[in-house]
Amino acid sequence: MKKELLLYRILVLVLITLNAFLLYKHTCNKDTRVDDAYADVDRNTYDSTLFHDIYDAAMISNGIKVDKNLTFISSTDKKITLNEIMKTTSLILVFDFNHINCKTCFEDEMLRIIDVSKEIGQNKVIFVSEFENQREQYVLEKKYGIKILSIGNNQFGLPIENEYYPFVFTIDSSFIAKDVYIPTKEFFSMGDIYYNIVYNKYFSGK
Repeated sequence: MKKELLLYRILVLVLITLNAFLLYKHTCNKDTRVDDAYADVDRNTYDSTLFHDIYDAAMISNGIKVDKNLTFISSTDKKITLNEIMKTTSLILVFDFNHINCKTCFEDEMLRIIDVSKEIGQNKVIFVSEFENQREQYVLEKKYGIKILSIGNNQFGLPIENEYYPFVFTIDSSFIAKDVYIPTKEFFSMGDIYYNIVYNKYFSGK
């Protein structure tokens, strides 16, 4: 739990720093364009209420043990349990994009995680969602060149699944959800910080 708290404290600190920087730039020279890294950031990006809502939703799911017998279905109709997946690696990064309100909302995050998987190993990343049919699942796999598992009506058993957010977390042989993170377009840049922390926490030097 201490590591998770440290992670989010770092994110909050970065958020405050970026907010202060933008305010300073705006105050000093309204006609000067903000650095390219922040030029397209919407003013709602730094809505502290939204940030804390997301923070709280993520934190309540940290440290909860998930069912190791949770079963997924591949696009070829093959069933595999979480326990079987964990037998092939010591830790996995899970992206559950089942809880989204549009088909394209997850695409930028998925592309970013695909890049991460190239660094940590594709067998250490799983993509999970619910599909109306296997054709939909197959098309998405072909589009991104990855394997995506259908969770169907099942759940990991995390409180965050009661919210309307896609989410990312890590899990090891203890089957305890850790490092829960909610990617959003409002705080998209936070994802780079999150994945860098996860990489250094688990995979650097390996």
